Amino acid sequence: MSMQNPELDGLRKLRSGILFLIISPFLAGIGFLMLSLFGLAALAGASSGGAVGAAAGFITDIIAGGILILLGSILGIVGVLRIKGGFDILKSIGRDVGIGGTGGTLYLVGLIITVIGALIVITVVGIPVGLPLYYLGLVIALIGDILIGVGIYKVGDAYNEGTTKIGGILAAIPFDLISFIGYIISYIGIGKIINMVSSGTYVANPSYQAGYSQPYSQYPQQYPSQAPQFYQVGQGIIRSNGYAQLAIYASTPASIISANIQGTPLTSSNINPNMLNQGNNYLNIFFGNTSSLQIGGQYTITITINSGGNIITINAIATYQG
Repeated sequence: MSMQNPELDGLRKLRSGILFLIISPFLAGIGFLMLSLFGLAALAGASSGGAVGAAAGFITDIIAGGILILLGSILGIVGVLRIKGGFDILKSIGRDVGIGGTGGTLYLVGLIITVIGALIVITVVGIPVGLPLYYLGLVIALIGDILIGVGIYKVGDAYNEGTTKIGGILAAIPFDLISFIGYIISYIGIGKIINMVSSGTYVANPSYQAGYSQPYSQYPQQYPSQAPQFYQVGQGIIRSNGYAQLAIYASTPASIISANIQGTPLTSSNINPNMLNQGNNYLNIFFGNTSSLQIGGQYTITITINSGGNIITINAIATYQG
């Protein structure tokens, strides 16, 4: 059974979380409309003489509106948990998106405060306390929202995907409509990234260095001009959890037979994906216990490839980050 690709898992979590944040404001917005419009209508009825009926209608509208706000906040919490989880996974494989994870934490704290405020609001007698608490949560969530937008931009920058970068910029602008549009654009852009990573055809931003000790560059092997070309893109990383992440360019589809770290007994037990598609391929190679490696040390990983029946070996450089 092949190992799940953590990069795709992180991107998918991020995208699904953004979808929740697109839906969440609708519910909360409807709730606020009910609190304001229906509440005013009830008060107008009270001024015309129907005090008892108006009071009952006001209470009903407050409860209904508060419930919608509560549901919207809870949906937002689910969304931001997935966004934070997505950022954390991408950070763990070397993507420079930590600011998005920080934003997710702040957003989560803010939304929890809004839920508490909404719960107090629907008790009716707690409105003077509940609403200020709710707005305090909104301010904290707003700061988190800005940082999430910056994190989304960094995702677009890492994968050289312009739509995601535009979406991240708009999402970071603290105006509801603009931010909302930014999340929609980000959702579309990250979908493109997922498709590129799944097919192994994405081209990394040449200036992007997160997770690598130097900018992306190519290390071609010497083959005749008509022969298939396989070489490393950038410089990889090896982590203490036993995984190595590498980007490999292939001029033609091929299969990976094995990988080993030179000068050590470490040999791959799982490579995902184990097929190379034409273009850039992001590999996750599991070597097991890497505690014998030196933190900061550079190691050569030899990858054996089967290309149309021809066995080819290429060397890739990776830094052990511990």
